[in-house]
Amino acid sequence: MKEFFATLRQEKKARRNLFGAVFLVVVLVVVDQIVKVIASAALKGQVGHIFWDGIVQIEYAENRGAFLSLGAQLSDEARFWIFVCGVSLILLFCVYSLLQSVRDTLATFSFALVIAGGIGNLIDRVLRGSVIDYIHMGFGNLRTGVFNVADVAITTGLVLLIYLQYVTGKKETTS
Repeated sequence: MKEFFATLRQEKKARRNLFGAVFLVVVLVVVDQIVKVIASAALKGQVGHIFWDGIVQIEYAENRGAFLSLGAQLSDEARFWIFVCGVSLILLFCVYSLLQSVRDTLATFSFALVIAGGIGNLIDRVLRGSVIDYIHMGFGNLRTGVFNVADVAITTGLVLLIYLQYVTGKKETTS
């Protein structure tokens, strides 16, 4: 009887995690797209804005490549296969992984962050041929590349997944 109730609790947690992950993906994609529309309207063709003594800079950029514009010089066809088809396959794998991890709350939400960011940037690539970026940060000459909400979601999700792998791997080797 204990096992039955434990299974029910696990299933309830899995459903709750799945609902929360879907909700997070939808909210982040909508927020990302709204902010990109605002950034396009307010920043395109304008001089960038500097805040907090240059730590944060807001400026419009269109990125035809990936992280730090890697691949921006590839042909349109190559970029389509890599950044649309390839990213779509990676997102499908992430959805599969999310569904396999619904009993683990942190893993589920980590995959949801990666999926949300991936979808946000994929929408840009399909509709515009490039990703709209608008923030970069740093101190002096040490600066990030220009990024957006979707990039923050992807990075946060990946950092959490690496953390989970490290913690899981550490537990397995010490047990």
